[in-house]
Amino acid sequence: MLNTFRFCLILLLVVTFSENLQAQQCSDIAATSSTQQLYKNLFQLKDSYTIFGHQDAMAYGVGWRGIAGKSDIHDVVQDYPGLYGFDIANIELGLSKNIDGVPFNDIRSNIVAAHAKGSLVSISWHVGNPLTGKNAWDTTHGSVASVLPGGQQHQKYKSWLDKVAIFLQSLQTPGGEPIPVLFRPFHELTGTWFWWGKNNCTPQQFIALWNFTQDYLMQVKNVHHLIYVYNTADFDDEASFLLRYPGDHKIDILSFDRYQYEGSDGRTSFLRVMNQQLSILTKVASAKQKIAAIAETGYEAIPDPQWWTGTLYPLLQQYPVSHVLVWRNAGFMKSTQKMHYYAPYPGQVSASDFKQFYTYPKMLFEKQLATKSIYQQYYLPTHEAIRYMGRIDFSNPIRPSFWQPGVSIEWAFSGDSCGVIMEDEIKWGSNHNYIALVVDGVPKRIKLSKRIDTIWVKPTTKALWHQMVMCKNTEANIGALTFVGIVANKIQAPATKYTLKIECIGNSITCGTGSDVTEIPCGKGVWYDQHNAYMSYGMQLGRKLNAQVHLTSVSGIGLMHSCCNLPVTMPAVFDKINMSENKLPWDFKNYQPDVVTICLGQNDGVQDSAVFVNKYLHFLKGLRSRYPAANFICLSSPMADNTLKAFMIKTIQSVVAVAKAGGDNKVSSYFFQKQYHAGCDGHPSLAEHEEIAGELARQIVNLGILNLR
Repeated sequence: MLNTFRFCLILLLVVTFSENLQAQQCSDIAATSSTQQLYKNLFQLKDSYTIFGHQDAMAYGVGWRGIAGKSDIHDVVQDYPGLYGFDIANIELGLSKNIDGVPFNDIRSNIVAAHAKGSLVSISWHVGNPLTGKNAWDTTHGSVASVLPGGQQHQKYKSWLDKVAIFLQSLQTPGGEPIPVLFRPFHELTGTWFWWGKNNCTPQQFIALWNFTQDYLMQVKNVHHLIYVYNTADFDDEASFLLRYPGDHKIDILSFDRYQYEGSDGRTSFLRVMNQQLSILTKVASAKQKIAAIAETGYEAIPDPQWWTGTLYPLLQQYPVSHVLVWRNAGFMKSTQKMHYYAPYPGQVSASDFKQFYTYPKMLFEKQLATKSIYQQYYLPTHEAIRYMGRIDFSNPIRPSFWQPGVSIEWAFSGDSCGVIMEDEIKWGSNHNYIALVVDGVPKRIKLSKRIDTIWVKPTTKALWHQMVMCKNTEANIGALTFVGIVANKIQAPATKYTLKIECIGNSITCGTGSDVTEIPCGKGVWYDQHNAYMSYGMQLGRKLNAQVHLTSVSGIGLMHSCCNLPVTMPAVFDKINMSENKLPWDFKNYQPDVVTICLGQNDGVQDSAVFVNKYLHFLKGLRSRYPAANFICLSSPMADNTLKAFMIKTIQSVVAVAKAGGDNKVSSYFFQKQYHAGCDGHPSLAEHEEIAGELARQIVNLGILNLR
């Protein structure tokens, strides 16, 4: 019975793994690698983000047409949509422009440009009626049957597909690689207004139409860069949504179209139906391991000033929708004698609300989407292979933020490059953080230059797996960094297996302030240009002893008196993630160090000895309550002159003596052999930080802490 259970369990795991793996594969098993990668990335992003799209965003807008680089959305938020929608109706007729008067050459150019910027491309096809020669809205009975094999218009339809294939294959990068496209043929298939609608063919006929079209493009025309989108209009339940479904092996994305209309209950009705259909859609998509999307939506002329944040966003927030596309901005239409647009333009009544909508982290417009590198392998910060070290705010697990210097993120990657996506708070308006990117042990110090950027590194060795570290080099007062993700071929857990945990409590010395003059000498640049936490004594100590390290340090801070107008002392902020601003409680269960070094006193200066000793003992008592098993080493200041050093030796000896007398035998002291002050403003230099680390490493070994473990 036990062996049978084991067999069934193993079989279940294998089947589950196989299903999950297959779920992230395109329906076209011969899809290009870029297309497959895009689909995997969209699948991975779908639960956390929604890509915002706009039809014909670059072709025309309200009051303009054919102006290079212009977009109504860009005019409002200074960013473009993350998804560009295009339609290729008329391509089957060999015409030079589509049904909306946009030249196919312009469509091609815009698709190439969108892809180059890392944006998504969607193509619909309002294909004309092959039976009558009229447009897509001609619903003459028998139209679908006429194009199926054996039908009177079958050869014509194949010739139309030939023209479609030629256009699709012309969508290439400058290097000749096919550009992946979301292909949405026969859209709104449950409606009654197109010749392929439900009133004009049976479910079996529609499925035959879909299968022939897809198979012809893939197998006959060798078009292998399409992600196929199943798109309905109305449906009441799962059964009606799937009545004309070609099958999981034919479809990649499940979607529907739904618009809000004027009327006394327009918004209420829209929300009711959207909630009903999104619930069905996302449930079906989850069961089938597919991507869910709103392929078209909007509110013509957007008369509701809060439509974006009050109507659309609550829906997107509630359901895992990969993308949402609003329809085109045609402006005034003579045929209807009214304005026809679905995205705001400057001055439009909902423009201010759209700006707020744009700021929501869930929404991906072009700039944010570019950081996801959707055509390459993208890994979220939640990936199990990624290891974190330091005080980090994980309240938003896909956007972990951190302030402290020395916070490190580690992983291993394969391939010839790796992209690290970081977001910089730019706290003071123009000051950017420095980071260290370390590939196979070789660090490179980098100053960030954008709010969100992907920094690429290339290894110099031919190893199969490359060890990677990202370390925050600048201190908390420069502002937060947010880790957005990784772009790489593959990643796995880092090879390093730490055997010790260390915490270094201190001030600017511990931060690595003023230590690095390899690029900008002292007195030049701005005050943090010489920061290098990765090469600080604490981080070097960790590398010498194969230890994880937390730098719990703030420039200017003291035990009882801080300098430089800093309003807090270390005991007040020690329990925070953002120590410079005394914000966000830190959970000490997350990190229990074996060794804690305390390097405070430089900013206190010479104080009343009794008061200083009492403050120190009180701080130690608080530390012990949080770290019951740790070894505490109380340090003199490496920068201290003879007067301050003598004061610190005297007071720290008293602190240790009192602690030991009270039964705490894991408290000791260490006094540095010399003054280290060759860096900027009297701080230790890089070379001196290495010496300090060497002194501390020998002291930890001499104390027998490593052997005790």
